[in-house]
Amino acid sequence: MPNVEQQLEDADTLQLSISSSWRSKGLAATDASIQTARVQLQDQACQSKDVHSKFTQTDRLFKKYSDAVRGGPGLRPLVTFLERVVPLVEGAILENRSAHTEIDWTPEAPCDAAFLHILQAPDLSTDTPEHALCCTSVSWSSTGQGIAVSYGRFDVEGWCLQPGKLCTWNLARPGFDGTKPDIIVEVDSCLQCCAFHPQQPGLIAGGTYMGEVYVWDLAQEGDYQVFKSTISASSHQEPVTAISWHIGSASDPLLGNTEESDLLVSLGSDGRLLMWNWHTTELLYGFELMWQQPDTRKLVLWGGTCMALPGQSCHAQSGGCLVGTEGGAVFRCSLDGSRSSLQAFAQAVQAQQKALVSSPIRSLVCRHAGPVHAVTASPFDPGLVISAGLDGQVRVCSSLARQPLLELTPSDSYLFSAQWSPHRPMLFAIGAGDGRVLLYDLTRDTEHPVKTLDVCGVSAPVFDLAFNVRAPELFATTDQQCVKVSSEWRPL
Repeated sequence: MPNVEQQLEDADTLQLSISSSWRSKGLAATDASIQTARVQLQDQACQSKDVHSKFTQTDRLFKKYSDAVRGGPGLRPLVTFLERVVPLVEGAILENRSAHTEIDWTPEAPCDAAFLHILQAPDLSTDTPEHALCCTSVSWSSTGQGIAVSYGRFDVEGWCLQPGKLCTWNLARPGFDGTKPDIIVEVDSCLQCCAFHPQQPGLIAGGTYMGEVYVWDLAQEGDYQVFKSTISASSHQEPVTAISWHIGSASDPLLGNTEESDLLVSLGSDGRLLMWNWHTTELLYGFELMWQQPDTRKLVLWGGTCMALPGQSCHAQSGGCLVGTEGGAVFRCSLDGSRSSLQAFAQAVQAQQKALVSSPIRSLVCRHAGPVHAVTASPFDPGLVISAGLDGQVRVCSSLARQPLLELTPSDSYLFSAQWSPHRPMLFAIGAGDGRVLLYDLTRDTEHPVKTLDVCGVSAPVFDLAFNVRAPELFATTDQQCVKVSSEWRPL
């Protein structure tokens, strides 16, 4: 198209038309496809089926050994020693075979004990023999010379109107007579237990069938009674089955700001564990033995039958005790109490109301099939405990084990008493209902007693027994009428 210069004023309207040419040409279309080759699949498996076994076995080396001994120059001294010693040993063996000495390895048969003293209080019999007083407990003084015996009954039903007695003897007194007690103290009802003070030889505590707690001072003249508990809603409502002295420390909240460090702990068949300040004649604190019943898992009140305070000596005791119950359980209890609970308990006692108390039980030590009659802790290891009961079983338990260490059946009859020896760590004594005392030494035999003493020829029960804490050779046992002091265990 030529380039024409146009002026604005005379310009013509120019129209240009450009026709499309793509439709005049045909479009080419091509179809194409592609496909991969067939995929090849292969399966392979491997499994071993051959088993190979190998073993070795040594051949007999006796001939080789004998040849080596005879031929080895380094073993010549051994051969010389054997040639010299073997004839002597063979001769001793032949001599023993020809001897007629027989050794009996069966447990020792019961033997009659030889008694140093037989103590018996006068006027124990009544019009009816079945109502006669019997020895309920025995206790040695801290000096080892005095012995106290409580007299009561175990077969009382209902209200007790028969008086009890406390008798003491001094074995070192000139003109000693076993049938004449040095001191006789009468109480209003049967005296079920007694205990000498661990430090002061003149103080004795006792508990009665009516739930009363006494303290006598034999050193003072005239009336020996220095403390008697009063019956209240918070005190014992049933017989006191065990009593003991608790030596506390200065930090013990039960002692408060007083200078006295000794308290009384009493256990009753009503399940109450009470602590008394005999200096001020007041009831300080109390517990109730509440624990789950094995079958129903409900909290029930367990009646107490026996008690032991580990570490009872001239030193301060730990705040705990062991309690045996009528249901067969042995519990480890704590005697600790806060100051607020002590104040609340004191206010309830002053108001003559029953105080709300807690349970002292911390753990279950073991379980018997019947009432537990005796429980005691080792004076050398407070965690080592033995218990004996109506089922005829003795259980040796440790605080470090959940199950009993030993379970013994020393007798076919009931077991009434048990105590560790204060002089030998592994020696303890068991009192049976057939009148025998069985002495066990766990260092020599863990299954059978090393000595069996027939202390009651009429098969009367051994209700209590006690080792002397000062004189190792003295040992006391009680039956229905008398106390027998012997030294039969000393040769063990």
